[in-house]
Amino acid sequence: MSDKTIINTFGDKLKTVINNNDIDNNIPNLLSHTLLNRYQIENKLTGNSGEADLYLATDIKTSNKVIIKLYRRKNAVKNEVLEKLSSIDNKYIAKIIAYDNIEEYPFIVLPYYKNGNLNNLIINGVKFSLDELKTLIIPSVNEALKTIHDLGIIHKDLKPSNMMISDDESHIILIDFGISSVVSDNTVVITQTGKSPFYSAPETTTGLFLAESDYYSFGITLYELFTGYTPFQNVNIDDISKYAMIQKIPFPKDFPSELKNLILGLTFKDISNRNIKDNPNRRWTYNELENWIKTDGKFVLNTSEDQKQFLYVYNLKKYTSIESLVEQLLSNPKEGKKEFARGLLSKKFRQNGYEEIARTCEDAEFSLPNCKNDKESDTLFFNLIYTIAPNYKKLCWDGLVFNSIKDYGNKLLEEVILNNGENKKLINSASEFLENSFLSIYSRLNKSTNDIYKKIIDINYKLLQEKKSMLFIRL
Repeated sequence: MSDKTIINTFGDKLKTVINNNDIDNNIPNLLSHTLLNRYQIENKLTGNSGEADLYLATDIKTSNKVIIKLYRRKNAVKNEVLEKLSSIDNKYIAKIIAYDNIEEYPFIVLPYYKNGNLNNLIINGVKFSLDELKTLIIPSVNEALKTIHDLGIIHKDLKPSNMMISDDESHIILIDFGISSVVSDNTVVITQTGKSPFYSAPETTTGLFLAESDYYSFGITLYELFTGYTPFQNVNIDDISKYAMIQKIPFPKDFPSELKNLILGLTFKDISNRNIKDNPNRRWTYNELENWIKTDGKFVLNTSEDQKQFLYVYNLKKYTSIESLVEQLLSNPKEGKKEFARGLLSKKFRQNGYEEIARTCEDAEFSLPNCKNDKESDTLFFNLIYTIAPNYKKLCWDGLVFNSIKDYGNKLLEEVILNNGENKKLINSASEFLENSFLSIYSRLNKSTNDIYKKIIDINYKLLQEKKSMLFIRL
């Protein structure tokens, strides 16, 4: 840990804010003084969530204050989820004391935390130092997330208002879990109801929530706790998800480098390689955050998109350069075109920060439906691949790879003269290369002056087809 003074409690932070735990008795409350099972309703709380109403209540058996969360939709909570959450015994996670239904509307009973949540502190101008984040917040949230993720539960709405300060002021407690379902692989697809856009990971725009999505939200939360505002706070809320997908997080000049590294790791956009643990270009989760804590912020993996290593997973294989990837796509164009037609090329390049290449792929995707046949779609695909990979100098297609057009022409000629054209694939490629304009596209994008070679290939191919002569021009 750092040699600086360790902050052990939230006491100093709480003293800077008027801590008013009194409930406004003038708030309309339909259930005021109602006895709900063993809980005496006192008042409806302000700041209710979009999915439920919150009430302050007293457990008449223990005299403890509790919070009743009454959902506004019938069947809003699945019993299997409630059972899992009720089984959790972790000081960093709010305990579900009880759950039941009232007129078919589900409700849960949670502990009442007198110190409130972190959002209340932010609203009152409180900011947290790097040391305070390290000792008071990061370890608590990391352990809480590991616990729920191990049970297959995704929080879905991690933000300061869902982080309560423990009564002894020593740690954070997560509340208000997104509990639409429990799954075995930590993946849940849901609607976007109740999502907080300023903290949401890019993949959640499609309704996909992962364990990694919670860590993205945690990264944004840490940024806000340190600065007092979220990275894209001035962006229109309707555009925030798309904006966050393509824009880099803006860091102030005096932002601590170790905290910047952490936030960049937690908010890394690419989730396509999340299960490949040796991939340096993936979003940080529990293990990386633990390493960051243990090394006092010195742990580094993928700290910058400018420093990132290219890594593209295609057909279960990893490609560490654009050139190696495009050669594989061109070598098996049937499979490569599937990757392109499904929009995966544009998606994966964008996730890795290659915005210009992603837009080029999207332009080609837009033109694909206009292709009348395989020949036209082959030409579109060939042109796209050589456009996005200007440093790839080989001529490649369907298992054939040549160093240049000249190399191709000579090998074609040698095949005819020396082998009597036994390699039919090589011989027939001349027709495909010429008719699909592959040679013209290759020459134009590689800025090569191979027109003479293209003409010679054309002449030789026609001679062969017409079977008039076995006289070929040597390149």
